[in-house]
Amino acid sequence: MRGSFFASSILTRASKNQFNAIRQKRTPLSAQFKESDSRNYLYEASVQGRSQSVGSCPHECLNGAFCSAAGTCDCQIFQALGERCQIVPNTGKERDGICKTWGQYHFETFDGIYYYFPGNCSYILAKDCGAQEPQYTVWVHNSPKCTGSVYYCHRSVSLFFLSQEEILISGHEVKKDGIRLTLPQTIGHVYIERLADYILVKTNFGFSLAWDGISGIYIKLSEDHKGKTSGLCGNYNGIQFDDLQIQHVDEVTEDVAMFANSWAIQTAEDARCIATASDFPSPCSIGIHPFEVIFFKCQILLQFPFLSCHEYIDPYSYIASCINDLCKSNDDHTYCRAATEYARACSFVGYPIQEWRDDFPACVDKCDDSLVHRDCISCCPPTCTFEKECLGSNLHCLDGCYCPDGLIMDNGTCVALEKCPCSYRGLSYSVGSIIEQECSECVCVGGTWNCTKFDCPVECSVVGDSHFTTFDGRHYTFFGVCQYILVKGTGKDKFTITLQQAPCYENLDWACLQSVALLLEDDFNKQVILNRGGEILTGQNQGFNLNGHVEIRNLSSLFIVLKTRFGLKIVFAKDGARLYIQLSTDWKRRTMGLCGTFNGNIRDDFMSPGGMIEGTPQLHGNAWKVSSACFAPVRVPLLDPCNINQENIGYAALCDVINQELFAPCHDAVSPGLYYQLCRFDGCKCGSSCLCNALGHYAYVCSKHGIFIDFRSHVSFCAVVCQKGMLYHPCSSFCHHSCASLSSMESCDDDCVEGCNCPEGKYFDEAINFCVPIFSCHCLYRGSQYQPGELVATPTGLCQCLNGTVKCAEPSPATVVHTCPEGKRYFDCKFPDPELPSAGVNCETTCVNLAMNFTCTPSPPCASGCICPPGMAEHKGKCYIPESCPCLWKDWEYLSGEVISTPCYTCVCRRGMFNCTYYPCPAVCTVYGDRHYHSFDGLEFDYVSDCQAFLVKSAEDSAISVIAQNKKCFDNDIICSKSLLISVGDTEIYLNDSPYKQKRSGFLENKPTYQLWKAGYYAVVHFPEEDITILWDKKTTIHIKVGSQWKGKLGGLCGNFDKCTSNDMTTSNNLEVRSAQVFGESWTIGQCETPNETVRPCEAYQNKFPYAKKECSILYSDIFAPCRNVIDVTSFVKNCHTDTCNCNLGGDCECLCSSIAAYAYKCCQEGVSVHWRGPICALDCESYNQGLGEGPYILASYASIGTVLGANITSRKIFPLKRTSPHDFVFFSFMITPGLFREKKSSLSLVSLESAERPNYFLFVHEDDTISLERWEANSGFRRNATFFHHQGLWIPGYSAFELHSKKGFFIIFTDSTVKVSKYDDSEDFKHASSFIMEEIPAAVPYRRMCEWRYEPCATPCFKTCSDPDALACKFLPPVEGCLPYCPKNMILDEVTLKCVYPTDCIPVPVTEAVIVKPPKPVETVAPAAHVPSECPEEEAPTPASECVPEYMEPTFTCYQYVCINKEWILFNLSSNCPKDTTIPDCGFRGMPVQVNNDTCCPEWECPCRCSVLSELSIITFDGNSAALYSMASYILVQIPGEIIIAHIEKCPANHIGNSKRKLVSHAKISGLCFKKLNITSLSYNVLINRLTRKVEVDSVIESLPFSENGLSIEDTGAMYVVTTPGGFRIRWAHVTGIIDIHYDFSPVANHSTEGLCGRREERMCQKVTVKTTIKKQDCSSQSPISVASCDGKCPSATIYNVNIDSHFRFCKCCREIGVRNVNVPLYCSGNGSEVTYTIQEPIECACQWK
Repeated sequence: MRGSFFASSILTRASKNQFNAIRQKRTPLSAQFKESDSRNYLYEASVQGRSQSVGSCPHECLNGAFCSAAGTCDCQIFQALGERCQIVPNTGKERDGICKTWGQYHFETFDGIYYYFPGNCSYILAKDCGAQEPQYTVWVHNSPKCTGSVYYCHRSVSLFFLSQEEILISGHEVKKDGIRLTLPQTIGHVYIERLADYILVKTNFGFSLAWDGISGIYIKLSEDHKGKTSGLCGNYNGIQFDDLQIQHVDEVTEDVAMFANSWAIQTAEDARCIATASDFPSPCSIGIHPFEVIFFKCQILLQFPFLSCHEYIDPYSYIASCINDLCKSNDDHTYCRAATEYARACSFVGYPIQEWRDDFPACVDKCDDSLVHRDCISCCPPTCTFEKECLGSNLHCLDGCYCPDGLIMDNGTCVALEKCPCSYRGLSYSVGSIIEQECSECVCVGGTWNCTKFDCPVECSVVGDSHFTTFDGRHYTFFGVCQYILVKGTGKDKFTITLQQAPCYENLDWACLQSVALLLEDDFNKQVILNRGGEILTGQNQGFNLNGHVEIRNLSSLFIVLKTRFGLKIVFAKDGARLYIQLSTDWKRRTMGLCGTFNGNIRDDFMSPGGMIEGTPQLHGNAWKVSSACFAPVRVPLLDPCNINQENIGYAALCDVINQELFAPCHDAVSPGLYYQLCRFDGCKCGSSCLCNALGHYAYVCSKHGIFIDFRSHVSFCAVVCQKGMLYHPCSSFCHHSCASLSSMESCDDDCVEGCNCPEGKYFDEAINFCVPIFSCHCLYRGSQYQPGELVATPTGLCQCLNGTVKCAEPSPATVVHTCPEGKRYFDCKFPDPELPSAGVNCETTCVNLAMNFTCTPSPPCASGCICPPGMAEHKGKCYIPESCPCLWKDWEYLSGEVISTPCYTCVCRRGMFNCTYYPCPAVCTVYGDRHYHSFDGLEFDYVSDCQAFLVKSAEDSAISVIAQNKKCFDNDIICSKSLLISVGDTEIYLNDSPYKQKRSGFLENKPTYQLWKAGYYAVVHFPEEDITILWDKKTTIHIKVGSQWKGKLGGLCGNFDKCTSNDMTTSNNLEVRSAQVFGESWTIGQCETPNETVRPCEAYQNKFPYAKKECSILYSDIFAPCRNVIDVTSFVKNCHTDTCNCNLGGDCECLCSSIAAYAYKCCQEGVSVHWRGPICALDCESYNQGLGEGPYILASYASIGTVLGANITSRKIFPLKRTSPHDFVFFSFMITPGLFREKKSSLSLVSLESAERPNYFLFVHEDDTISLERWEANSGFRRNATFFHHQGLWIPGYSAFELHSKKGFFIIFTDSTVKVSKYDDSEDFKHASSFIMEEIPAAVPYRRMCEWRYEPCATPCFKTCSDPDALACKFLPPVEGCLPYCPKNMILDEVTLKCVYPTDCIPVPVTEAVIVKPPKPVETVAPAAHVPSECPEEEAPTPASECVPEYMEPTFTCYQYVCINKEWILFNLSSNCPKDTTIPDCGFRGMPVQVNNDTCCPEWECPCRCSVLSELSIITFDGNSAALYSMASYILVQIPGEIIIAHIEKCPANHIGNSKRKLVSHAKISGLCFKKLNITSLSYNVLINRLTRKVEVDSVIESLPFSENGLSIEDTGAMYVVTTPGGFRIRWAHVTGIIDIHYDFSPVANHSTEGLCGRREERMCQKVTVKTTIKKQDCSSQSPISVASCDGKCPSATIYNVNIDSHFRFCKCCREIGVRNVNVPLYCSGNGSEVTYTIQEPIECACQWK
């Protein structure tokens, strides 16, 4: 075959060196060309060559080459390669990873190989082979009949991404599933658009494709795909000479046809493909056009203006393609297209050729009037929409007709920037268009909405008994059984709305809303009470509501509405389940209470009556409690009702309807997530009624956006049964349709709510709950109902009820006065004192409610008792003058006059409330987990995306941005980290999993514009001038702090920082939205796949929910109790559940701990330190302390107990120090630290001796064997000389000896006069002198006994270091969690050694790289025993190890070993003398090789025993060969004795094949065949697995999985079947692709030879193998290891019982040689430099033989 020839020809002739030679050769050729006549140089060379050509070549020469006289193709002109000059390397230095094909037959691989291939089939152009499921596959469909110019022939492209169906591009039409797509279009992670005449396909995984609409396909891959591609585009491995690799065969060929035909595919639409012959003719062989003319025309690419690109793109392959094109059709159009391809190639890499078309009149592009031709159109041009940055693998630019400079393409039209249209909810609006939102009017100006914000009415809601939403939009849950102030309006028309909560009937676990009371002007005569059940009570003056103060009516059968003349409206559900309070803009900044402050900022919604902001809903609710008699604990955790009421779980599941189609029209306007959680909570709490109420609340909120949802007709048990004659409507109003409306003579407005209503002409009469004619209407008067025509007697006269109306006189109230003895005034409820609160003790004035300035309504039950007299306030049983009342904040009490001061405010306690002064203050945005965001202004929301998105983007010219992206890990979709790109001015910083890991300069790295810090476990980037700080925990948590000067100047997911929360969800084009997903997607970069927002992890992975609840409950535990009143924990618990459940495939502890840490961080910033980490979330700081060592110790000599090791402070020389000597100016205590020089493996202890009194100074051995204390240095030489082997009890029990690591066999010895290093000698004096006792000092340097690094849950990371000795530069750092150092007062931290040192002992940061000390050169080993001729002297035996001193030497590296030879330790390299070949084999399609032994120094490798059947039904056998299945049948894949595995190939079901739907996995499906069933038959079982129906039968019984019995195991992972058989086969069969892998590795179970389509896998029997060894005789040795044959393998053995000897007789065969032969080996002698010949013997053959 030609392929086998190629292995020995082109790989030899076209090696990498030859490619480099071509590059070098072309450089002088180009220079020679420039000096010569540019028109004639190559032309003359070609003519001269052809004139001399008289030879006959076996095949026609290609690419302009000619047959030489020698009968071979002369490839010199274009430096082509191959027998036919069939490939032309492109050696341009800027090829940039681009594969291209154009004009039907021209191809250039990623690595730059051009070849001409006239195939007329469909082919795999490029395919991802780096994963089992290819990320991308590209098919090119050539025209089956292409005559004339190749640029007129039809061509199309098919694209497949992962398991998606085919995307077909033909012309400028893009189809998916046979349906034409409108462009632009996003499909998953793929974005398709049209730019000029190109169809562009972009992805976020490094793949992009451009199609010119005719024949040109241009693919660019990022470097991540290097070495992972296949197809006609080659393998993209940077090596040009191996691109033509045949599919399914690990073989490279020079036969272009053989290579390309192997990548052909047969589609259902194509006629049967006919393979192109290997000897296909050259297009120039026809001779229609004179070759010289064509050659002369094509060399235009060597002239100006194309010269400018030669350095980047080699022109020779394009000249060759030009010649091939013109030989087929020498016309102007073809000539133009041939030149265009070279110009395009230059543009693609960013070097466009200017004005080249001037010399090609036929190439002048005819553009529409508004367009101009441009040779370089950016692949990511500016658009009218938000500037989305380009995806990473785009071509630089394209050519074609486009807008002139200064104009932007929008929807096919060129417009000026200021004329750009705007988009809103998917619709386009022209410039000047106006849209009205909730509180703004927006005008389209230059592609951006310019919005004028105006104040608009707001609404506070109470849903159920516990769910509150403030006027500014803060959602919280609060339980309380008391009366609370819901809203307190101040100033003109002041009012108070109170809420009365009471236990629900007999259920004491939950509260129910009993009544809502409105009090006007603090006047009891002007009060209205709306009771549960629809009852309405008015004040003592029953007629005030008729004077225009208040208007009350039924809004529908379900709701009551109360209106006032001053902009207050109350909508109250008659069953008490919902309450809505609406205020006009006149009340902005004039409200307080449970409904918040109505100023647009949710941060201060928990403002207490005392003027301070409470931290939790419980504290906030209790602050607005009217009666002090009610007890409500503030530290009780919020329990999930679904954990308590398991019987109601089914109702919670019905809440899914919120996320489904019924409510889908509302999702973009109002995100469903919050309402879904509320629905689940209430559904579990009290079943169907609460569930329906929660659904009704979401429907009500949707109706506010003009979206009406009739959910009750779809959820059966939520249906409303209307009274006879009434009809239900989701938007209903009783105005002019009720008898009550007649009584009030009300005016109608647009108010509507859900409920039943009467038909026209009828009126609803509440008295009988029926629709009646007007004359039958009852009258409503002062809360009572009267019959039609009834007379009502009043003190002012008689009134009559007619047509629903009646008038009456007002009665006068009566009063009773009582007094209270004993100093306090006693209040008697039977005889109330008018000067005291009407409810007595229940409504007494206290210091807590004094700030409310509120007189209690009579609605609470009266309680008699002693109360403080008027003008006094009660506090903890005592009466206070109001000016002396203390203040309460976050459950802490502050005395009158006490001051709370922070950088953001100063507050003084006065009269029970705080008077505060506020200052400009920085803001913090927090992002954590995969979705949780907390904006600068306090908005909390979840946004799910894997795209890059702007967290911060400056709105002005300051060019500041922070971009973040979630990163997946664990080989699944779990997010475990984020990457950050920080841009400030011209500075860009990229942080990923290991930021700046190559720099260990410590805790502060100064740059001109920014600082990098390490603070706890955070990496910190600080911009001092801009006052911006970013903290990143190297995982998923990010905190961004910006100074007050950035107020109102920012955008992005962190909000706009304008101190107003309500507008934080402002999109990139300046629109306010309510959907977090819509908001988030507007700030993404590139095109992103829209995630399914309805996926709720704890429901999708229910098995994780119990674990999540258990572990997240720590947030409710006593551990976090100190913080519970400071930061509301509710949202953090919910997020903790979500994050922990979401990490369902691994990393759940990381997700859990990050979520808990986010709450702990918030607590820390508020001054609350929580020690919360336990075993699951442990943070270990001991790694920092390991270098401290043990001690301090005194090292005393065995020979002289009265002498210890000392060091002079000045000279630092080591000397013997008498214990009785004065210790001034002497160091004598040492720390035993881990060795500064570390070895991978060492059986002995390596230590260093550091001065305890002077850290950073170590015992150091100099080259002259003297010893001193030296300061730590950043090189391995120092570390090696300061490291010792610590021998404990080596000579004397209990004593230590220290051997030099740098000089084996040398020890520290101690004499009376000196301390020195000495070589070992076997004397008692030496052993005594080298032995030390280590005496621990109890209190000499106590700080060295402490951990200098400690874990702190919340502490400032600002401390003194060598680079910041005064700790001034770090003052800006906030308190953080992590490992922090603690140094004594007079010491600072050395960032290099991470120890506390004296300032003078700091180690300077090393500037140069550390010195690398190489190991000693190994001495090669002695050869194995072999036959030695008698004339050679006998080899001397090595000296026994016992004669070496010391007796043992620790090897320096793992694969080195000391051998004692001639009484010297010689270092022996095990890896260079392995008995067998250790080369890692190339296993091709069989996968990665596996190590079959456990030797790390001499590993043996084998290819895995694996057989695979691929999607297209091709088989890769155990030994790597390939076959294919083309017929419907049953095939034996593999069989062994007692077990057989059969594949059933059958016709695909109808829904698996078709013309319009082709799947990437369907090569076989195109032919209608599928790998449908797998049959495994053994002695015990018959298993049938049906992949398509997903059924498994064992012995004809359908079994549920997993199944395991008697050696047979079957499980379904969700992606594949995994089967283990009794015979030792391990099978993996993918559900979607049908790919099956069968593993069979020899083991005690799997020990048989195999048969079947998978081939034979035989046990390795005795065979001849080759080993490498070094031959050495005396001082002569081979220069390198040589190959020597030997015998290896297994042989049979047996044992038979012999009755004659009454025992077993054993038969054993051995793997032995059959004949030997002599082999001469040259040895080189070092003694005299001579060479001698040494003869060894090796076997001729090997076989199993008897011993």
